[in-house]
Amino acid sequence: MEIPCDGLVIEANEVQCDESAMTGETEPMIKCTISECIAKKNEFLQSNPDGKSKASHNEIPSPLILSGSRVLQGEGKFVVFVVGTKSCLGKIKEKLETETESTPLQQKLEHLARGIGKFGLISAIMILLVLLIRFAAERIEQDNFYKETHWAELISYVLIAVF
Repeated sequence: MEIPCDGLVIEANEVQCDESAMTGETEPMIKCTISECIAKKNEFLQSNPDGKSKASHNEIPSPLILSGSRVLQGEGKFVVFVVGTKSCLGKIKEKLETETESTPLQQKLEHLARGIGKFGLISAIMILLVLLIRFAAERIEQDNFYKETHWAELISYVLIAVF
């Protein structure tokens, strides 16, 4: 069963949760009441007074159940603290849905792309103007302005400027 909210375990009987969706931890997490968790933490600290060894995630269980977790086995009760956008899963979804601000590199690349686009547009217009002036000069020099025969030439000039 998937848990839709965040909460604190108040009764537990061999409860294990899969929190891999939230924490990335592949092994099931043991869930106990807060008093049992504190007792197991104190046992670990007494057995390790120098503090050199670290406890694994199953040596000291957790009393918290996160939204998005799945209960794998056991049964118990827990008090709901938060639901919806205030829960762990809700906060993650909210962050994923909001638009991110662009980084300084992205801003510089956008500015560069706009500059390249403007350069390309100005170049195309200049090429088209030069070709049209050349076309007009050739027609004036030859005194030949037959519109029907020159459409293909004009269209090819536009295509050269665009592509």
